[in-house]
Amino acid sequence: MNAKVNVKLSNIEDKNAELLYGAIRQEEIDKDLVTLELEDNSLSIKICACSYTKTRAILNSYILWLYTILQSLEEVEKNDREITP
Repeated sequence: MNAKVNVKLSNIEDKNAELLYGAIRQEEIDKDLVTLELEDNSLSIKICACSYTKTRAILNSYILWLYTILQSLEEVEKNDREITP
């Protein structure tokens, strides 16, 4: 049985969408399980693993990465600094 999850972040500013896409690094073990796609102003993360437990663990790690990146961007903006890729 395969468990599938699709996460899509929509309406992201162009530069932030590219920054998020570029900042997420897939681990070698995830290459066959996770697909990252950048389309227009949207970032999609598709996960398909052999169990719900594994899918949830992978999803949690990607959510944590996204949260960390978004928090960093927010701090940069608060300090009136320029966001560069």
